[in-house]
Amino acid sequence: MVRVQTDAIDPSALLAGFCRGRTDVGALASFTGLTRGATDGAGR
Repeated sequence: MVRVQTDAIDPSALLAGFCRGRTDVGALASFTGLTRGATDGAGR
């Protein structure tokens, strides 16, 4: 799942919801980061 949004998120709640009731999940990795704004292509 990839989600880009401006609202605040609770990563632990998202991960808990994903794993709730599932016994087939052996491992789960997550990354929470920042995205850059749109550019005019400069710096490519």
